Amino acid sequence: MYLSQLTTPPVLPVTVSELAVHLRIGSGFEDDGAEDALLLTYVQSATAAIERALSLALAERSYELSLSRWDADGGATLPVGPVVAVDSVGIVSDDGEDLVDATRWYMAKGRPVRLLPRGIDLPLLDAGHTARIVFRAGFGTEAEDIPADLRQAVSLLASHFYEDRSGTAGSASGFPREIEALIAPYRPVRL
Repeated sequence: MYLSQLTTPPVLPVTVSELAVHLRIGSGFEDDGAEDALLLTYVQSATAAIERALSLALAERSYELSLSRWDADGGATLPVGPVVAVDSVGIVSDDGEDLVDATRWYMAKGRPVRLLPRGIDLPLLDAGHTARIVFRAGFGTEAEDIPADLRQAVSLLASHFYEDRSGTAGSASGFPREIEALIAPYRPVRL
């Protein structure tokens, strides 16, 4: 299995100016914006850390999943959510790519979302053939589409990165308790 991001997020959950206000960084001085690049790095890093921990895309973007075999039930697990849509399913070989008709598969809702065969099996993945699934995942294309608690978690984690530059504080999971409390409802539950 190989997952690659095809498009970049259209927005970040928290803007640099929002983080600066949260950190109470003064404005109206000669050096306004001097730390903007650093703050942007912290917002991007905090966003990536939370997305990785939750297997979520906060802002909507496209992904490509390449598989050399189907799961035991003949389908595939989409490893990033929330899935907005599956744009295409194709079988790639040395001769190119053949798209699988959308009537042969469906998205089984849940967490994680599963791509499953409808009625008949999906095409066989033998030697030299891989499946290529292109899908979109994320809460939306605007910062306001991202749940407020996840936006707050990004803001708090970016602030934590800014204030603790040594990287020594944190819980066993790597996140401070306040952030854990905000992201806990989004963690996958395994039964």
